[in-house]
Amino acid sequence: MYNDFSSGDYEALARKGDGAAAIRVGQGYGDGITWDGSLVPAPRNSEPHKLYLYPTGVGEQRAIDLGDLRAGFGTFENDITFSRDGRWGLLSAFNTKGEVRDYLFDIRSGNSRPVTLV
Repeated sequence: MYNDFSSGDYEALARKGDGAAAIRVGQGYGDGITWDGSLVPAPRNSEPHKLYLYPTGVGEQRAIDLGDLRAGFGTFENDITFSRDGRWGLLSAFNTKGEVRDYLFDIRSGNSRPVTLV
């Protein structure tokens, strides 16, 4: 998993560990990968209130609407972590006051809730 910034926004790319060529998974900053390697989450500079989930193989991309939250990305503290079963994600996001909190979100429904204090 790595990112390229050459087109005005980030492009998320993924590569298998066997040395195969990298594939473009979608626009945005690739912030992690699910345990099974099937999804890459990527917020976009142009749409900071959405989190895109790109499949690394067969499947359709999805967008999770973060509402008033703005996804933070670009540092190790803001990478997205997933549960082993692939149902939950943990991400850092900015609230409307510009404060960073961690949020647990359900991959299936897109619902989220804060899990850290400000």
